[in-house]
Amino acid sequence: MMVTIFTGLKYCSALIDRDTVRPNVEESLRILSEEGDYKRFVAPLSVSQLDNYTDALMIGEVLAGHPDASAFENMLRSPIYCHDDTISNSLGTYLVVTHQLPDRMFDYYRYWHGYDVTLRPMLTIGDIRIIRVINYILIFSLTIITVGMLYRRSGKYYTLVFLITLLAIGLPLVPMSLQYSSCVFIALTSMALILMVDPDRLRPSAVGLTFLVIGGMTSFLDLLTAPLLTFGMPAVTVLLLRNRFPDYRILLLMVIMWITGYAGIWIFKWVSVAGFIDSDIWREVTDQATTRFGSVTSIGERKIKGLILAGTLLTISVGIIIWVYLTIRKEGGEERKKYLSLVVVGLLPFIWMASMQNQTFAHFWYTSRAFGITVWSLGVYALKVYKTKLPKLQLQGNTYGRDK
Repeated sequence: MMVTIFTGLKYCSALIDRDTVRPNVEESLRILSEEGDYKRFVAPLSVSQLDNYTDALMIGEVLAGHPDASAFENMLRSPIYCHDDTISNSLGTYLVVTHQLPDRMFDYYRYWHGYDVTLRPMLTIGDIRIIRVINYILIFSLTIITVGMLYRRSGKYYTLVFLITLLAIGLPLVPMSLQYSSCVFIALTSMALILMVDPDRLRPSAVGLTFLVIGGMTSFLDLLTAPLLTFGMPAVTVLLLRNRFPDYRILLLMVIMWITGYAGIWIFKWVSVAGFIDSDIWREVTDQATTRFGSVTSIGERKIKGLILAGTLLTISVGIIIWVYLTIRKEGGEERKKYLSLVVVGLLPFIWMASMQNQTFAHFWYTSRAFGITVWSLGVYALKVYKTKLPKLQLQGNTYGRDK
């Protein structure tokens, strides 16, 4: 079902006339090239850095297409404009699109590039400035809805932890970047929908199907930025609302179904490319997997920085484990052990990044957003463990999962 929907949406978006969006594409690329590939609003904070490099790729892809290929073939090939590597991507793409550099394309078919389902229609309305405004409206509307429902369901302390989580992922600047928006949009939408459901209806069948869809949507829309956000943020919400800790079975189910959706949709794209067009998809997938799963020592001139970051993350993860160990060694430790499923979720970004060192440390300014999961899950864990020290909540409405 998901594959049919995704393919239909991609095909319909590919039918939009390129000449209709060309003026806004050119203007968007001009704006991005003036801002620079990696504009940073607060110098020391990588979370305040934009990724105009990738945004230019995404916007340029809307115009790219082999003239002798059908809409279906271009959908599978997902061509993007390429240029001399000595030129920044945003400027280079702008110069190619405006015919100031030779028109060359590269088939970027290992991804679905599902973002163009909404990007193409928006580019018929306006340029990147209008798109950013729309992004802000959508993402902050979702944020308000999610925060409001979380407050109603769980109270002010959990809501405060969630607000801190949103700051940790750099939410105020996320709508400025197309690259960052997809995972945050999926995570917030998933949380909002889960919070709308009566906790008694969060049964394994419903939860499993939900995370299958979440994983599939992440594969369809994302370019490997911080995909774990779409798992971790709603997963902790499910555990919190069900309030049946440790709930390892439901956690395992969520992991399996999310991976099935995420990997399954991705693999289907590769199989489709191999079956319908002349390509070297399997060699490219193998080469990219080797690169992405490469060690931190394989990231070239950024090797030292990568090693420092790796050492820092290892230290933090060990610190988390020691802290958790100490909390369950205290009086009432047996009771506190039941909340360890939250700790498992909190450590997932460390496991992911240890497995994908090259991808993580070469692009740390956006992959680091996955640590929002750690903030959210360990914050909830801390509230559960130290709940007896908190004043009782006097909120009206559904108190399922609240601290008494």
